[in-house]
Amino acid sequence: MHSKNYLPVCLAFLAVFLGSSAISFAQIPGKVSIINIRGDVTALDANGDKATVKNGKQIAQGWTIMTGADGSAFLMLSNGSLVKLGKDTKMKIDEFTQSPSPAVAGIMEKGVSRTLFNLSIGEINGSVNKLNVNSLYQIKTPVGVAGIRGTLYHIVVRKDPSTNSYIATFDVGTGNVGINIGTQAGPILGASESLTIMADVNMETGAVTVNNQQIGQISPADLQILNNLPKPPPPEEPPTGETAPPPPPTLPPKIIPDTKDPIIISPSES
Repeated sequence: MHSKNYLPVCLAFLAVFLGSSAISFAQIPGKVSIINIRGDVTALDANGDKATVKNGKQIAQGWTIMTGADGSAFLMLSNGSLVKLGKDTKMKIDEFTQSPSPAVAGIMEKGVSRTLFNLSIGEINGSVNKLNVNSLYQIKTPVGVAGIRGTLYHIVVRKDPSTNSYIATFDVGTGNVGINIGTQAGPILGASESLTIMADVNMETGAVTVNNQQIGQISPADLQILNNLPKPPPPEEPPTGETAPPPPPTLPPKIIPDTKDPIIISPSES
């Protein structure tokens, strides 16, 4: 990895990733399913109460998913994106909504969605289908915000247990990821690029003091993991606001060779 100086990217271009568009659409909650649960995985519902999780369980915005030292799980979203949570990870679904809009010619996603994750600590891998141009997909971390477009991505956040120092790594397999570091515009990463940020974070104000940042190339091992993620399922029809619970989702079997023991995506368990 090597250091690279860069000018702040054009704010109008970064807005595509980080959501400062003035266009608004009626939004209702989208569907999120937790699948392929392995090891220690727990959840808090939108009220902060501990909830039981099992394969195929429907969860929603406001929920927090936590994994232990041997835990992992996938979140499958109805806009056609898939996220794998690795071990020792805590992530909240701050928002996931969709508009009941008709399909737009040439765009894979039907309707417009807003996907806002808050990754406090840990590691996630994501696979995102081509989004509607008006959709928003962001991942907030203690050091900054990543804006995702149709992309394979890998984000790791680690904290020194004795200080308020964080190390965050943003890897891009394909597509583009725009980064805001603290409140400042940062780079837009392209395919196979990686950004590592070392920073102190004021836990009361959220202020970020960057100690070092480096742009380099994603490691071959991490790139292979991303390339072996299951392809996201096709997006569902935009939700219509019905209250009846939808049937549990399924994925075709797919082995993910990123651990010693193969993980197999399988249909939801009864």
